[in-house]
Amino acid sequence: MNYTIDDTDTDISYSLSPPWTTQSPADPDLASFFDSTYHVASADGASFNITFGGSAVYIYGSKGPGHVRSSSSR
Repeated sequence: MNYTIDDTDTDISYSLSPPWTTQSPADPDLASFFDSTYHVASADGASFNITFGGSAVYIYGSKGPGHVRSSSSR
């Protein structure tokens, strides 16, 4: 069974340094994101942790110019 959580879910903790920011309500594309929300890393080295019980994680996000690499670890 798959369970989808939003980026605002309390099971996700975001790094404080470098910080993350949330979406602008004025973003014209906001409705195209799940639950109309997203987080933006403000600098290289930003990270987040997801707490879950299961065997897999699928992360969805946007990709475009200026977007950075991502990686995962157990």
